[in-house]
Amino acid sequence: MTPIRLVELFAGIGAQAIALDRAGIPYVSLGFSEIDKYAISVYHALHGAAPELGDITKIEHLPENIDLLTISSPCTSLSLSGKMDGMQEGSGTASSLIWDAIRLIRDCNIRNDLPKVIVFENVKQIANRKNIKDLDKLIQELNEMNYTCDYKVLNASDYNVPQSRERFFMVYRLDNIHTVFPASVPLTTKLRDYLEIDVDKRFYLTPERIATLEEHKARNKAKGNGFGYSTVDPDPVCRTLTTKQREEHDALILVGVLADGGRYEIIRRVYSPEGCCPTLNTCNGGDRQPKRVEGVIYDENNNLLRDIKIRRLTPREFWRCMDFFDKDGNELYDIASKAVIDKKPVSMSRMYMLAGNSICIEPMKLLFESIYEV
Repeated sequence: MTPIRLVELFAGIGAQAIALDRAGIPYVSLGFSEIDKYAISVYHALHGAAPELGDITKIEHLPENIDLLTISSPCTSLSLSGKMDGMQEGSGTASSLIWDAIRLIRDCNIRNDLPKVIVFENVKQIANRKNIKDLDKLIQELNEMNYTCDYKVLNASDYNVPQSRERFFMVYRLDNIHTVFPASVPLTTKLRDYLEIDVDKRFYLTPERIATLEEHKARNKAKGNGFGYSTVDPDPVCRTLTTKQREEHDALILVGVLADGGRYEIIRRVYSPEGCCPTLNTCNGGDRQPKRVEGVIYDENNNLLRDIKIRRLTPREFWRCMDFFDKDGNELYDIASKAVIDKKPVSMSRMYMLAGNSICIEPMKLLFESIYEV
């Protein structure tokens, strides 16, 4: 197979290139655009000396003869956890930077040198009522350049990755062929399969931090509700959360909520390792890493037999839950963690951020396999 000539806009740490490599699709990088210095450092650690195109707002022309252009523009203004101020062209929001990518595609059209395939990825809120007018404008503009457009929301947990992570994928093609999105597969892995065995005590919450889940158990018991991994509890404090009807072992299993230590309930949730990991974000401080419970055993009367321990996911576990493995199954975290900035290793907090801001590999890998029929 002739190597694909690749350009990545808003590249992050290069999940798109990793997906191509894992799919066995040869490529040559014509360049990538990214402004975060930590992401750039990790990108080079993972991919070598790919050409840097710089800040997208300052790029005048894309390289010539692009086979595949990937665009993962900021979701900050679209995401439910962001400002939700939209992506209208000229608005100056973070998500409106997508129109700089469109500006460069317009220039390619003028030069009669359009990319053969464009793959766009973002949060699913890009297609909600508030943003659909701008999305339709974007689609119409590329349709007028003779692109065929197909799009779909893909959830990582539908592709055997134990993370509930829904993302909007859109594919534009000049060959007049419609893209077949990958079919879902059974989820055979759980969060526990991605957990480290020996974890430093700094990742564990102190007894003072844990406003014990036993209190929730007692309260639910008083209401006549059960409490435990196997129970779907109707009480909002303890229930199985799912994005759709699934088998219980496929679910996002919430075993309790910490009573203190956080303004937002979502960052106080504690999950069972027997289910999926919740959607990972950039975890910008504030003890926002997802928390999992361990060491809990109940007797036949649902009485707690072992002390509860709760800890945050480690950076390595974060990377695992984002499916950052190479084609041989090796962990890319081991390479990425050797990246340096100003002669210092990239910090642990940045490693969380870089993973949470990236793309789950397996859905994109399968999408590339479909596009290139491999």
